[in-house]
Amino acid sequence: MKTKATLLIGTVLIAVFSCDTKNYTEQDRMQATSNLENYVDSVKNAVAMSPRHNWNQIENRFDSLENRAEKIYDDLDVEDNSLEMTE
Repeated sequence: MKTKATLLIGTVLIAVFSCDTKNYTEQDRMQATSNLENYVDSVKNAVAMSPRHNWNQIENRFDSLENRAEKIYDDLDVEDNSLEMTE
C-alpha cells in the first residue's frame, strides 16, 4: 500500500511539473539571472567571512535557482551565456 501511494504521488508530481505551461517574459529572465548572480555573490561573501557553512543547503538553493533560470531561458529560447558565467 505504501509503495502504491508513493508511486501515485510521484506520478502526480511528474504530471504537474510536465504540464507547467507558464509563458515567461524578458523581465522573468532578467530577474532569474539577477537572483542567481546575487546568490553566488552572497555565498562568496559569506565564505570570506566564516569558514563554516552548510554546503548541502547552499548547493540545493543554487540548483533551485539555476533550474528556474534554465526553465525560463528554455521557454524564451534564449542563449544562456550569462547564466553559464555565474557557474
